[in-house]
Amino acid sequence: MRNVLISALGFCVALAVALSPAAGAQPADQPIAVISFAGYDALKRDGQLIAEALGQPDAIQKLEMFLVMATQGRGLAGLDKTRPWGVVITAIGPPPAGYLFLPVTDLAPLVALAAGMGGRGRQPPQPVDGVYEIPAGEQKLYATQKGQWALVANDRSMLSKAPADPGGLLGGLGKQYLLAARVHVKNIPAPLKQTFIDLNRSASQQQGADLAAQFPWLEAIRARMAERRVREIERMINETDTLTLGLAVDPSTKSLHVDFIQTAIPGTTMAELYKELADTRSDFGGFFDADAPFSVHTSGKMAPNDIEAVRQLVAEFRAKALKDIRDQELSDSEKAAASQFVNQLLDVVDATAEGGRSDFGLSLRFASGAVTLVAGLHIEKGDTLDQVVKRLANMMTREQPALAERVKLDAEQRAGVSFHTLTLPAEVLGENGPPPELFGGDLTVVLGIGPQTLCLAVGANALESLKQALEGSQAAGTGTVPPVRFSASLSSLADLVQAVAPELPPGAAEAVLAAMKQAAPRDHIRGTSKAVPNGVHGRMEVEEGVIKAVAAIARNVQQMIGPAGVQIGPAGGGFGPP
Repeated sequence: MRNVLISALGFCVALAVALSPAAGAQPADQPIAVISFAGYDALKRDGQLIAEALGQPDAIQKLEMFLVMATQGRGLAGLDKTRPWGVVITAIGPPPAGYLFLPVTDLAPLVALAAGMGGRGRQPPQPVDGVYEIPAGEQKLYATQKGQWALVANDRSMLSKAPADPGGLLGGLGKQYLLAARVHVKNIPAPLKQTFIDLNRSASQQQGADLAAQFPWLEAIRARMAERRVREIERMINETDTLTLGLAVDPSTKSLHVDFIQTAIPGTTMAELYKELADTRSDFGGFFDADAPFSVHTSGKMAPNDIEAVRQLVAEFRAKALKDIRDQELSDSEKAAASQFVNQLLDVVDATAEGGRSDFGLSLRFASGAVTLVAGLHIEKGDTLDQVVKRLANMMTREQPALAERVKLDAEQRAGVSFHTLTLPAEVLGENGPPPELFGGDLTVVLGIGPQTLCLAVGANALESLKQALEGSQAAGTGTVPPVRFSASLSSLADLVQAVAPELPPGAAEAVLAAMKQAAPRDHIRGTSKAVPNGVHGRMEVEEGVIKAVAAIARNVQQMIGPAGVQIGPAGGGFGPP
């Protein structure tokens, strides 16, 4: 931790050195990108929370002591520690040019400090027309003070291009995030955009060829698939306004979160698609359980191009499957039955894609030593799927009469959903499989089908869990929900893994599980998304216990590696010395 600030300074200086203007490049006032660092005081505040979570509570104190020694007691004199720093990459190039800006009360002491670090006896440069010339290896940096800001660039002319208050270019990033970057995609020169599009076209064509080699039936649509993907990338590049990535620390919860924000140029197709995210609704909200070891929920409308792509794949697969049936040595009645099965099943998939609605929820639950998986999905033509399932079940029980007692069609009904159950003996798990008590004894599988519902439950109390999820979905109503959300608990996942495989060999896996279990109770990784004007805002939050677990895992792995290096194999059961 003591080198964090020095590394940040070094990065900024290195970036400033790298930003050299192209000869003859047209001037532009709009930035291509900005990078924001919240400042020294923010680093101390947020860094202290991170250091404590990592088990190094004195790291920030050591950093300050190191700075005192490195600067011979002067510290960072002249630097305003309360305000953010920034790097601006301007639309000049290629390659792009830019400048670094620092909040200062007085630039001169910082220039003297930089000169002192460059070697003993080096005299601080003196300003010429208010501009300092600072040696930086084989290049030179130029610095000047403009109001309460210091500007640094490796091209002197860049200093005059900065606004009077360059901090305004950060757009508030310095107040929201410890570290952040924002790319103004619309300001990227058109030739650079086209270069990226061309590279993506080549990659898409190669991926399509590889896929067709593995699945020959895709050859007929390979070119169209590749071109569709290129059009999507081209639209995204040309219609995106900004991309923002930010890292922040929440002192009240001692958690980290990373934000990703994408906005579209107003009036574009992308902007219209993003507007729909503000009105995302779900029929499967009850399948999301934030207290479960793992849960995920997504809902929204499919883009027209995605609908077209899925339906095209379904059509090609249907043609291949029906041809394969015709080519088999089957009776006419068997071919007719198989073709009907394929057509009805693919009719459901095609109708669901044509409807353009995506709605899915899943939870993996673990309580009282038993595990249950529940999942729900929006479909169309559910009645057709129900017929297919019943026909398949009847065929299986005719061929294997012993299954008749284990298969129950229409075992129950709830809110228009018919539940079909399959109960398998614990022996199907095998001698080396998970213990039967993990699933409540016999393995129970429940399939629920309604006109627009497909749901599944596996494990202990499967039927009751599925009914509760559906009832919870009804109770949640049709209010708006996040387009995407997920939650995972490290300690609960560790308990589940240990229950499935109680006798793990000693080594890295054992150390990882131990660290995950110790992360409780603040041991969640959560993600969510929401609509913003003309865009979408995604966030992933990491709680304090997760940070502690990562630190513990790193320490354990480091101890296992030791001076002998990494050993993988039976001797160590994972990472460790031989």
